[in-house]
Amino acid sequence: MRTFDGRLLLVPNGTLHSEVVTVQTGFEHVRSSVLVDVADTTDLDRAARVAVEAMRSLPQVLDEPGPEAFLTSIGTATVQLELRFWSGARQLETKEATHAVVTAVLAAFTEHEVEAGSDVYTVDAGPRLARLLGGGDAGAGTAGAAAPSLRQTGDP
Repeated sequence: MRTFDGRLLLVPNGTLHSEVVTVQTGFEHVRSSVLVDVADTTDLDRAARVAVEAMRSLPQVLDEPGPEAFLTSIGTATVQLELRFWSGARQLETKEATHAVVTAVLAAFTEHEVEAGSDVYTVDAGPRLARLLGGGDAGAGTAGAAAPSLRQTGDP
């Protein structure tokens, strides 16, 4: 058997008889998915609609079955959307479709002000710890952080 990247793959007979073997090109179309985190303060239904509309606009994504977006998990400050879509079964077709989906959905989120999520928190150590560490400004280097900042207000 030859792999997508041109390598020869040998599968022992015992494996063929005892395990499931997936053939990506066995059908004309396959479903792929991409995971994206959105801020938990976002209107989640709206975020899903924006993502689905962005996927529908792509020639690489099949119209039937149509693309879908499902909430799949909750993070510290995020909710995860699973974006599902169908494309051609060849590896290049799935890669191109995935690339197009990621690009289009991120652009649509920016256009419609859907905040992408981040479970990263920036913790400001406060002035005392900053002095102990030899730094001046305890908040330096945190500009532009996407997550809310946890700030210590007093000098313990």
